[in-house]
Amino acid sequence: MLSTDKDTQQDAAGGVRPVVLLVDDCADTRTLYAEYLDLAGFVVKEASDGLAALAEAASTIPDVVVLDLGLPGVGGREAAARLKADPRTRSVPVIVVSGFDRDHVERGQGEHPWDHYVGKPCAPEDLVRTIAELLALRAAE
Repeated sequence: MLSTDKDTQQDAAGGVRPVVLLVDDCADTRTLYAEYLDLAGFVVKEASDGLAALAEAASTIPDVVVLDLGLPGVGGREAAARLKADPRTRSVPVIVVSGFDRDHVERGQGEHPWDHYVGKPCAPEDLVRTIAELLALRAAE
C-alpha cells in the first residue's frame, strides 16, 4: 500500500523521499506508475484530473509533477500552465507523459509549459530515470 502522508517523506534511514504528484485520468496507469515510483523511493500523491492536480500541488508542493495531457475538465496543458504561473509551484519540474505525438503536441503551440516530454507507453523505469535526472538538475541549480 502506498503511503501518502506528509510525515512519510523520510525513509527508514532518515533520508528524504522526494514527492511525485502523478496525474492521469486512467486509474490503471496511475496504479502502475505509483507502485513503481513508491518502490523506487518516492512518496506518491495522485490526482485524476487537472483541478485535483492543482489543488494537490498547492497543498503538497511536490518535488516533481508527472502529468498526462488528456485530462477531463482542466486539461494537462492548462494545468501545467497554471502550475508554472503559481509562485508556489513555478519551480517544480513538470514531466508530460502523453500518448499524443510530441510533434503534434508542440506544433504551433510556441513555448510549452512543461520541462520534459515522455511519450506513452513509457516504461516505469524510464520514468524513474527521467524524474531522477530532473531532480538532480534542480538540486544543482
